[in-house]
Amino acid sequence: MGEGMADPQNAAKHLAKGILNGATSVISDKFDDAGKPWQKAASGILNEGLQSGLDASIKGESVTDALGKGLTKGVVDAGVGKGLDAIKGALPIPKGSSVDVHDYGLGKIINNNPLTKGIIKTGVRENVVSGISDKIKGAIVDKAADEGGFKT
Repeated sequence: MGEGMADPQNAAKHLAKGILNGATSVISDKFDDAGKPWQKAASGILNEGLQSGLDASIKGESVTDALGKGLTKGVVDAGVGKGLDAIKGALPIPKGSSVDVHDYGLGKIINNNPLTKGIIKTGVRENVVSGISDKIKGAIVDKAADEGGFKT
């Protein structure tokens, strides 16, 4: 709604993007809870395509090219995301609890505390995997869009 208020000429499109994104999130969660990964992936693919088309329409760009590239991105997101989720699932998540800190300095607390180690390792794990994911998806989508005749 904020984007629609900031851009009244395209307010309906901004509102449609928000509704579409919210509905996709709810639907995707329902499919995930029901153990239907293909339906979840399909809803994400459709959302990417439609979001890209709406963005292009707002910017005055080719909606057809944006839809093609968005659908391609959705397919890549689904495939790469599934693979990276499997990798993340194989990486260990540190377990442990906090330690008594009354006689520790800050360095010892950070270095010896399983909780802080876990937070740091989990943060690195999530950020590294997310960064790799974004680079892989971007390269694949750009190549597929070029080969498919969609402008990048």
